[in-house]
Amino acid sequence: MKRTLLLAAATTLPGLLLGHPHEGTAPEGKILTVAVATGTGDHRYENVPWWGTTRNKGVGSTNGGVAIDKAGRVYFSTDTPRGVLVYNAAGEEVGTVGPSNIHDLFIREEDGKEYIWASHTAGKRLVKMTLDGEEVFKIPNEKTAEVKGGWNGVTAADLAPDGSIFIALGYGSNFIHKFDAEGKHIKTFGGKG
Repeated sequence: MKRTLLLAAATTLPGLLLGHPHEGTAPEGKILTVAVATGTGDHRYENVPWWGTTRNKGVGSTNGGVAIDKAGRVYFSTDTPRGVLVYNAAGEEVGTVGPSNIHDLFIREEDGKEYIWASHTAGKRLVKMTLDGEEVFKIPNEKTAEVKGGWNGVTAADLAPDGSIFIALGYGSNFIHKFDAEGKHIKTFGGKG
């Protein structure tokens, strides 16, 4: 598991350090073609060259959303038309799911089934999908009233143990909105400081 997470981080880090896709075109990143070690003592890791890439082609601009399902597949959010990239544990791309330009994502299990929750910045929404990308829920929806600051900049989200949903607007108003499990707005907090 440590190795898989390191591999995910190693392929995502160049995009995080070298580009900011919200302002122009991101520069070309460098693909790690040799093993690079990092850390000390019991916390020493080494990347696997070419993991998570197609030869001479990187994953594109990313914002660091990485999740691993129970089967060991790794999901990367991208700021590209390809949406969420899916890799097997060996680092081979096995597909793409979801809409384009996903900022962040996480996977949660409900009643024995895993779902991807994705912050869809370009779509100004949070979307819940099956692992194969079928949309099953979104906020805003018909139960969601207009929120303070609007929907520009949906960059992160999380679920509370009670089913509440939190959505952060990192590139917009900097507000955090709390919703019930059906998408009804409960409260807003935060804002530009």
